[in-house]
Amino acid sequence: MFTEDKVTEIYCLADDFCKYFDSIVEKYAIDTTNTIKRKYHRDNRLSFPEETMYQHCENH
Repeated sequence: MFTEDKVTEIYCLADDFCKYFDSIVEKYAIDTTNTIKRKYHRDNRLSFPEETMYQHCENH
């Protein structure tokens, strides 16, 4: 069982990491403001590997 102090500490560590991660992503991300949105021509269904993994997880 976690104490309230430990939960607070874990939350603070996660929050600090997210702030750091967001700053790195913003620094190195590709600028997409001037690009045309892509259209993906994918069926609205799961692929065979996705179906297989889903079925496997359902059965276990």
